[in-house]
Amino acid sequence: MFRIGEFSRFSRVSVKMLRHYDKVGLLSPAWVDPATGYRYYRAEQLLRLNRLVALKDLGFRLEQIAGLLDEAVSTEQIRGMLKLRRAELEATLQETVAQLAQVEARLAQFEQTESPPRDDVVLRASAPQMMASIRQPVGGDDVTALFEELETYVARQRTRAPLPPLLIYHDGEFSEQAEEVEVLVPIQKPLPPHGRIASCELPGHEMMACLIHTGGYEGLPHAFAVLLGWIERNGFTIVGPVRELYLCFGADQQDYTLPEAYLTQHATEFVTELQIPVASGKAESRK
Repeated sequence: MFRIGEFSRFSRVSVKMLRHYDKVGLLSPAWVDPATGYRYYRAEQLLRLNRLVALKDLGFRLEQIAGLLDEAVSTEQIRGMLKLRRAELEATLQETVAQLAQVEARLAQFEQTESPPRDDVVLRASAPQMMASIRQPVGGDDVTALFEELETYVARQRTRAPLPPLLIYHDGEFSEQAEEVEVLVPIQKPLPPHGRIASCELPGHEMMACLIHTGGYEGLPHAFAVLLGWIERNGFTIVGPVRELYLCFGADQQDYTLPEAYLTQHATEFVTELQIPVASGKAESRK
């Protein structure tokens, strides 16, 4: 038998790690001297240790390795765990490639402007949400009136959810005459139809490119340009209509009351999140 130091040298596994494997029950010494506490290993234990190290190098966690080292584990079970590990590695690789592309895009921004970019775009998922909505072609000044009408009706029905309202641009391109928009207010349950007001479920998306804009709405075109440029540089494809989520805004509140956290009287304090649904690579169609 070999003392733990010798076994460590033969196996190229540190004494500290051998003690840890013993502690977690993966590889116990063949014998421990009761008088000195010295740990001794047999040469045949190198086979189990080498298998342990190989599985660890593949990225398996120690609790997974414990099962794989068990002789009762079938070949099919081992094959299944290896396939699962392969899928995990492929997903990690795709995430790393996407992050690398974002880093490259950010470096390109530094090279063009020679200063840190002020606007940060984030990717996140959005969940479906029940909404009350009005959808129709409008000019810019008519949007506020639509929100007032919608908020008043939802308040009357006592079903307003404590979430910010939003606006969706359904037109594929800008129109000087009128744009097809939809104003939406979050609700807790569906409402009966009322004139042009309807209930709907706002669809969720796996990836939304999001950018926060602070200040008056006259600055939104520039913010949208920044967001669209980021999407293009990072190789994403737009797969849904543009959204404006109003996190802090002004409202008349003549026949309804909104949470104070969403309200301000000063345009410089407005906070709007621009959201665009995206997908990696080329999409077949834009919905």
